[in-house]
Amino acid sequence: MRNLTRRHFLRAGVAAAAGIPALAALAGCGEEEGGAMEAKATEAPVMTKVATEAPPQQQSVSLEVWHSLIEISEPAWENIFTAYQAANPNVTIVPAAVPHGDAQAKILTALAGGTEPDLVYVHPETNATLAEKNAITPLDPFIKADKSFDFEDFYEGIVQFYQWKGVTYALPQYSGPLILVYNRDLIEPLGLGDPWELYQNGEWTLDVYRQMAEMATTGEGDDKIWGIREVPPALKIFCVWIWGFGGELWNAEVTETLMAEPKAIEAWEYMASEVKAGLTPSREFAKSSAGGVEGIFLGGRMAIYMGSRWTTTKIPDGFNAGNVPMFSFEHGEFNRDGPNALGIFAGSEKQDPAWDLLKYITTKGVEELIAVKFTAPTLKSLSTSDVWLNAVADWDDPEVHALAAKQVRGMIHPPRYSEINKDYVLAAYDELVLGDKTAKEAFDAIVPNINEILQEGV
Repeated sequence: MRNLTRRHFLRAGVAAAAGIPALAALAGCGEEEGGAMEAKATEAPVMTKVATEAPPQQQSVSLEVWHSLIEISEPAWENIFTAYQAANPNVTIVPAAVPHGDAQAKILTALAGGTEPDLVYVHPETNATLAEKNAITPLDPFIKADKSFDFEDFYEGIVQFYQWKGVTYALPQYSGPLILVYNRDLIEPLGLGDPWELYQNGEWTLDVYRQMAEMATTGEGDDKIWGIREVPPALKIFCVWIWGFGGELWNAEVTETLMAEPKAIEAWEYMASEVKAGLTPSREFAKSSAGGVEGIFLGGRMAIYMGSRWTTTKIPDGFNAGNVPMFSFEHGEFNRDGPNALGIFAGSEKQDPAWDLLKYITTKGVEELIAVKFTAPTLKSLSTSDVWLNAVADWDDPEVHALAAKQVRGMIHPPRYSEINKDYVLAAYDELVLGDKTAKEAFDAIVPNINEILQEGV
């Protein structure tokens, strides 16, 4: 994995890749051969007239882009930057791949002084903090003024992650809603039907999912087969069940948590019951298994795996797989996403050209990210595009991903989300799973701490 210290290497690589088309474009406008043009103009007045009417050159601009560091996506980023520079020879892009864990600190350090990026990596976990710190610029004025930009083409739930207090601060270039991938060889003998067919008939519910999990869980020791995986432990995923059971995480002002209210308590108890019933591999077993819980599924020892687009790229040859969107809860269909995004750095003095590049990356550029199998479509129009249809395996139904994206509801990640999640929510959930406390006892205990964080803010 490479990181921000690669900046000079990446700068040289992209500049070299874009250099030839840039020079060709400048030469075509008469700038590269200016001396020869002047000499000919003296001998033939008609040339003077042509030179005088040549369109003015756009001002050169250098844009520094801090994007997410995920190795599979790097070839796509290089293609994006090269193509944009070829079409915009006045622009030089200086890219830097930033590790997720370092991004917020680097951006806030840049705000305090020193380096000045133009586009910066924003994640749902950092969006509100960066907005409250005035480190990223509201995008709504750009979106409203740019008639060529179709904001409505984005899946609504995906952009909700980047709206804080009614303002949009970033645009996603990655999407990976939850989908369920299942082993047909383990599901078909149960006699309950095919999950995708059940979904299409309006019969794919939480109750059916649970019934399949219970019937598919069989054997002992090396012959053990599990029905499902544990709900991945994070508030940003727990929220799907809380909404599904009719609860909420926060009050309207995001100054108090509602995760200990009755409907939310039902959701906590339900999620823990899947683990207590032995329908999921234990965390200890998953950690000791090659590839973790995903490796257990790919090894044929789990019937249904809760994953995302990336899971579908790892299915081995001969694996009889199917996929289906998330099931419906009593209170409707809900899903989560973890979209990566870019925002305009508030300290940038080149915000107009930065917007133009941001617009390109999050529309045309996403096609490059799809082509390397990094992301599912972020735009509705890409869900039927050739680049997407050519990127999915024969067994992988692209309609499933489109339906999953429509299920997404953007969870509000308040400032200090990571602290709330790690120090309080996960600790309380573990007490529940281990049987040390009931859900009511565990979550009542952490509400005052979370409310204090919400009210203190950044």
